Amino acid sequence: MLFPKGIAFSGGGIRSAAFCSGVLRYVLQDEIDLDYLSCVSGGGFTGASYLDWKYHHNQQDSPEWHRKFFNHLRKRSGFFCSWRNPFLGIIDSIILVLLCIVVVIILPVFTSLAFALPTAFSVDYIFGDILRAGFHCPNHSAPKDTAESEGCQFVQSHDDTFTLFGVLFASCAGFYALKSLFHPRHFSIRNNLKVFYVSAGSMLLMTFLPWFFEVFLRVHTSVYVNGFLLLGSIALWLGFPPLRNTASLALLVYAYAYVTKWRVYKSPVLFISYSEDLFYEALLGSAILLWMTPFLGLLNMGAVHTYNRWRLQKAFFAPQSTGCLGCSGISFNDIIPFCSCADTPEWERLDKGFVTMGDLADMKPEYICNTVVNNWQKEPGGVRSDSYELLTLSPTGIERLDENPEEHKSFAGKIQPRDLPLSDVMATSAAVLALYMGVYDVKTETVRNLQMVLGVHCGKSLISDPDRDVAGSTISCCRFLPVIIQLFIVVPLILPPFLSHDWHAILVVWYLSIVVLVMVTAALPTGPEDGGCADKFVRWCVVNIYHVRFARLLLRTVDLGPVPPPLLNLSDGGHIEQLGLLALLKKRLKKIVVVDGCSMGEGNPVSTQLLRSLDLARKRLRCSFSAMDGRDIVEDIRSKLEEMPDNYKPRFYKFRVDYYEKNMDCLSDEKVGEGEILLILPRHPYEGISNSTGSSRSWKDCLRHTHQPINNEYWGTGPDLEAGEVDRLSGCCCECCHVTCCKSCSGILCGFFPHHATLNQFFTPALFSAYHREGYRACLDAEIGQFLTEETGEKI
Repeated sequence: MLFPKGIAFSGGGIRSAAFCSGVLRYVLQDEIDLDYLSCVSGGGFTGASYLDWKYHHNQQDSPEWHRKFFNHLRKRSGFFCSWRNPFLGIIDSIILVLLCIVVVIILPVFTSLAFALPTAFSVDYIFGDILRAGFHCPNHSAPKDTAESEGCQFVQSHDDTFTLFGVLFASCAGFYALKSLFHPRHFSIRNNLKVFYVSAGSMLLMTFLPWFFEVFLRVHTSVYVNGFLLLGSIALWLGFPPLRNTASLALLVYAYAYVTKWRVYKSPVLFISYSEDLFYEALLGSAILLWMTPFLGLLNMGAVHTYNRWRLQKAFFAPQSTGCLGCSGISFNDIIPFCSCADTPEWERLDKGFVTMGDLADMKPEYICNTVVNNWQKEPGGVRSDSYELLTLSPTGIERLDENPEEHKSFAGKIQPRDLPLSDVMATSAAVLALYMGVYDVKTETVRNLQMVLGVHCGKSLISDPDRDVAGSTISCCRFLPVIIQLFIVVPLILPPFLSHDWHAILVVWYLSIVVLVMVTAALPTGPEDGGCADKFVRWCVVNIYHVRFARLLLRTVDLGPVPPPLLNLSDGGHIEQLGLLALLKKRLKKIVVVDGCSMGEGNPVSTQLLRSLDLARKRLRCSFSAMDGRDIVEDIRSKLEEMPDNYKPRFYKFRVDYYEKNMDCLSDEKVGEGEILLILPRHPYEGISNSTGSSRSWKDCLRHTHQPINNEYWGTGPDLEAGEVDRLSGCCCECCHVTCCKSCSGILCGFFPHHATLNQFFTPALFSAYHREGYRACLDAEIGQFLTEETGEKI
């Protein structure tokens, strides 16, 4: 009897991809027809690449290309840095090092400090006289070619300066207190007030810190004490836990404060003496950098994701999809929205070689990619106030987990599966170090602030409505309007050297007005169904104006309402659920196989991710779970998975699920279906149950229906691993490192089989083969072919 069934490939990087590939080989050899394939992170490496190969083979399975496919995965398992060829390994290492230098050092310096000199110029014009009260300073109205300044001299008290600090502090505290009075559902008002207290706080920092550095770190101390105190304060930010979360922002504020001090007090900074000519030359250079910031910033934000996508696509996809350099489907339009080279959408070009999600519409199994959408709350003030949710991308549509399939879909008339390249979707699901990380967002606050300062992350900012929000999408001549607007922004920085001091007031007001407009625009949430012209303006600015996009990161703006935000901040699906189970439970399938390639580390419970997924399914999908014999599911898992001694730990676990939904009267729940779930786990040969025959099985014993020979040189003699085969495996990227002495050293950092660290993506073919064989072995023990084909049994 036919009934819907699916399989879930979990997250876990290349380790999970290898383990899932063994399960996939078993399913293909047993000719099991699947309806759905749900993938998260590393499991998507195997799932997406399999469907890409199948698409290029007339959408039909065949033992011939299956053999080539698995050999290809094994050969390219070191996708991030391959040392199977020393020359290629050196080239990959150089590219990786250069990427880190450019993305982590060079581009952040340009983008982060582009505003430093304009800020210093504005602070000096507005507050300079007050900050210099109490100092005797060189005559700044002297001609610009005067000698370099040695700075101001301390002569008297600072009453006016302290008054300024008090006013700014009171303003910041007042706006913060006023914001706290409003209920979180008044998000728009709270965010606008946040703009005011952030602005007041910024002005306080940009006035107090330069004054403090000048008085206490230059006038009253020697250069050595100066350096010691500065390094000590940095160590305090980094070492004191309550301050550590904002350490990266504090370092950026320090840099801005020193530039402001250089302008206000004309005193040397880093042994660079001040002169008017030097300052205005630097201000002109800052204007050029500021004009380039959108391009550099967007490049910086998208570089890691694009590089990861390129490496994955080049390594695992079919040659027809990758092109000669593996760059097929990758363009500047992926990073800079208005840089499309033609009016015709890319998916309509007949000569495209890459596969999109829309191309998989008629294929089985249906591919479901699990990602997390952040900073989007559909129901303000609802029962669940989380600003993140699971977002599934499939050939049939895009939907949130909390979206009722019978309701009007949020993405109707917006971005469609045909707009999503398969490789881009695969890489997005594996965006572990994204700027927003779902349930882990609070725990990774320190990393997030550092990423925000550096502008580096591997998440994906997906435009939800490219046909309306991208510049030039409706009117071609407006394509370069963002460039013109950017030129208008930097004009105030180009003119000061050529105008008299009386004109500086106009330029400062111009510059500050632009900053305030950007901040206010960034603070406005989008998402209401009846959004008018103001909502359309904000959406357009978020997509096309880089500074508005960056300001939203600083303000942490959350979009409210059923309409998708202009930019979908997507990250790894594992930031909510690692197993990929929820997407299949939502479809109420009769049979589900979950391949758990996650690693909680040696000695930790293997059921951690499963219990978390079950808890989420209860809360969000109204599912109920029980053991096969009717026992409580939590106690059954503890008994059969966690407390079993070595040599008796199973590689699989089976349990039941009951599907419920609200009655029409919303007073009770009604059962609408049931199903069975089979969990597949990797085990060390010393831990797992031995096979029933007591001897190792060969591949000839496991060929099933296809009778396709398996190369023993690549995949060993059979699916059963020996302890000696896996104990020698290290976490290094070279085959020569798989010896016992290296394993002890690398195991501390990278773990041991089957718990190699997820962050270690430097796999070797030998490591891939071991996890592949363990996946196949687990399928043999669990008899998933019989599980997926037999009808659901009666509940005891």
